Amino acid sequence: MPARSIRESATGDDADAGARSTAQYYEVVTADHGLRPGDRVSVRFSHPDNATLQKAIPYSAVVYDPRGITWTYTSPEPLAFVRHRIDVEFIEGDRAVLKEGPATGTAVVTVGAAVLLGIEQKFGQ
Repeated sequence: MPARSIRESATGDDADAGARSTAQYYEVVTADHGLRPGDRVSVRFSHPDNATLQKAIPYSAVVYDPRGITWTYTSPEPLAFVRHRIDVEFIEGDRAVLKEGPATGTAVVTVGAAVLLGIEQKFGQ
């Protein structure tokens, strides 16, 4: 639903973060929004550098090792698989946008990538 920014304020009382942050307030412009004051909502907005091309792979190609590090497998030739470390900037739906990863156009494994990691790491043995 459409919303518009109405004000911004600095907050500094966050004891856990120990740092100042900025709160952005929005007003929903649709009459039938069904929200009440105090309801939590998610806000999506364009990245400031939305004109910059970014690498993206299907989220199904992303695997996590036991330490939480993100990887993907490429297939340079039939029945050959190479694991590559990736740096995921954000996930949107079924797409992972990468800060770092394989070259654009590289074939990535989208089905069975977790099985490949398990075989490689000898999980369950």
